[in-house]
Amino acid sequence: MRAMDVMTSDVITVDENASVQAAAKLLVEHRISAVPVVDKDNQVIGMVSEGDLLHRTETGTEQRRSCGSRWGPRPPDRSQSTSSRIAVRWGMS
Repeated sequence: MRAMDVMTSDVITVDENASVQAAAKLLVEHRISAVPVVDKDNQVIGMVSEGDLLHRTETGTEQRRSCGSRWGPRPPDRSQSTSSRIAVRWGMS
């Protein structure tokens, strides 16, 4: 099997000047886990993934310190995807 056998041909992209929130919204709306970032000439210059949005102040997922817990911060809830948790936080679901 080759990459072209499993690839998506209708690619969703985000502009290099888009906000973090706009990129997250695309992930939620299109139910995707990553989006290519393109420049003004529509050339791919990078990627933004759900993992890139973790622990970001802009998305409301910053890691909080646990005071007094000897085991450290509680692990994140894995029952929802990151983009789904962000959507709930922003009222997009």
